[in-house]
Amino acid sequence: GSKDAARRVEQDLSRHGVRDIDIRRSRGLYKVLVGPFDRADTLARMSERVVELGYERPHQVTR
Repeated sequence: GSKDAARRVEQDLSRHGVRDIDIRRSRGLYKVLVGPFDRADTLARMSERVVELGYERPHQVTR
């Protein structure tokens, strides 16, 4: 995805209460990251919110 598209997603998520959003470029694509979250219930709640807004279910990444 393009940087502009990633920024639009970031703004949309933010307007709808999703927090801790970051945009990163990887292999020529811009990715919208949400988190990190210390609690499983917060992760689940934010994942559901993203899906409710019409986006694909987020992929959990452990660092």
